[in-house]
Amino acid sequence: MSSDVEADKKALLKQVSARLQKDLKVRWADIVKPYLEQCFRRVPLEELAGSTPARLAAIVAGQIRFIQQRRPGQLLVRVFNPSMEKDGWESDHSVVQLANDDKPFLVDSAALALSEMDIGIHLVVHPVLRVGRNSKGQLEKIHPRGVKDGKAESFIQFHIDKRAAEADLEQIEQRLVDVMSDVNKAVCDWHAMD
Repeated sequence: MSSDVEADKKALLKQVSARLQKDLKVRWADIVKPYLEQCFRRVPLEELAGSTPARLAAIVAGQIRFIQQRRPGQLLVRVFNPSMEKDGWESDHSVVQLANDDKPFLVDSAALALSEMDIGIHLVVHPVLRVGRNSKGQLEKIHPRGVKDGKAESFIQFHIDKRAAEADLEQIEQRLVDVMSDVNKAVCDWHAMD
């Protein structure tokens, strides 16, 4: 990435950070700041440039709410159409959120399942973060990049072809639950054979 593009991306994310810090004051340093620093690290600037800092802040805030409660081994899946009233942002696409223990094949398997359903993918955001949770699975900390504390968790967000019908969103969600279950079984079996 050129230095100008990198500088533009940093400037945009600094604005998002300021917005989040103002809106989410609680536990900013331990959770939201390291999440933001890692969330869009591999997302090209041109994918972010069409969004305002307020919109990106709303997306991140929604992701943080989504991952607040998760026990080891638990899969979280949400397929939805964001709205200003409920989510603080809108999109021309439907959105898929997945949270899981980090393991191989998650993104590829989910993308293949969506492709098999003839659903186009417009954006993939996939940070793998090391997190700290309490005994009830409540998120307490997201560790900065490079820190080996905590447990690695995979957070995936796909922006996909818009599906307006609730039944379609539920069908996508169920298909992803099934696929992630298959991935878990395959990875567990594969590790057992080592």
